[in-house]
Amino acid sequence: MFIRTLLAASLSQVLGFAAIAEDVPLIPRETFFGNPERANVRISPDGTRISYLAPLDGVLNVWMMPVSGGDAVAITKSTDRPIRSYGWSWNNEQILYEQDKGGNEDTHIYAVNLADGTTTDLTPGDGVKAGMMGGHRDRPDFILSQSNARDPRHMDVVKINTRTGEQETLFLNEEGFVGMTPDDDWNIRIRARMTPDGGTASEFRDSPEGEWRELDTVGLEDAMSTNTSGFDKSGRIMWGTDARGGDKARFVAVRPQPDGSFERETIFESDESDVANVMVNPLTKQPEAVAVNRLRTKWTILDPAVKPDLEKLSALVDGELNIVDRSGDDRIWIAAYLVEAPVIGVYPCKIIANAAHDFLDFAVRYPGPDQSEIVADAIAERDAGDNVASDRS
Repeated sequence: MFIRTLLAASLSQVLGFAAIAEDVPLIPRETFFGNPERANVRISPDGTRISYLAPLDGVLNVWMMPVSGGDAVAITKSTDRPIRSYGWSWNNEQILYEQDKGGNEDTHIYAVNLADGTTTDLTPGDGVKAGMMGGHRDRPDFILSQSNARDPRHMDVVKINTRTGEQETLFLNEEGFVGMTPDDDWNIRIRARMTPDGGTASEFRDSPEGEWRELDTVGLEDAMSTNTSGFDKSGRIMWGTDARGGDKARFVAVRPQPDGSFERETIFESDESDVANVMVNPLTKQPEAVAVNRLRTKWTILDPAVKPDLEKLSALVDGELNIVDRSGDDRIWIAAYLVEAPVIGVYPCKIIANAAHDFLDFAVRYPGPDQSEIVADAIAERDAGDNVASDRS
């Protein structure tokens, strides 16, 4: 009798949900899997041009337009495979992007000369897989990359001249390391490998000639939220997150000591959620602000110098602020806002170019139908703590 009653109640709930669903139109697949109107907005290092991804004849390509306004032009001309990852060369004369062929996932790095539109494969060869690690203002014609051209099993760290294609191996990866972290001088100072239990083990050296020594061993339970992500400009401080000894990731500084040990300092921690993002000054490599994201992204300022900018940007749009790019002189920022939009067709992201506090609106839109407002909330649970969920109002 109890089972029949339970089944009847469950069936009643299902029928009730079905009745509600009849009044809510299905979101077309195109909304989730189709091309955006614009995405991945970036600023050139000299601050004169904006670039972004947008369809060209139905295929995502890189477009460019002046910051001052004017018509956008397609920089790349891909006709079959979409371009999803790209960036500016520090020489301001090239766009660099990654792309595979026919979905084989062997991405190559390509350089487009903005003066004449010619495209060069910087990592040629069948079976080669390569990815960009970054560029540097002091080495504008070079990028750091990972490439398996020498050994298909492992990724070496290679410096590539983006004008000539000339390559120099900076780290020979013969032992299967899965992560290599450079300092500001492009010396590989941290290397990490997977452990048999699914965790990570990392090693550190003081200089290119120094001996490797153990930096950290992190178990599976903390491996996703504990890592060392980079150095300050001096190379004497490492920045990272650490969740060990608690249930939330903290932002930490790690300092090597003369005796071979490491001093760990907690720079910021939240009792609400993990540290989700860190804003680092591109010139000094010092942290300026940290963000946590429980119901909405919330920034905590570490460097008072950025307080006026972040406060003005936060007040500009009622949404969750994220700084997605900055010009080489740090005068122009690209700010994105995740907004609780009443229309899902306007993807909840708005791009603002901030040049001396003069703002240029640049909306990023995704195709889709009108929908209700998305609202995040916390649902109390019996076993302590809240469960964060979102719903349409």
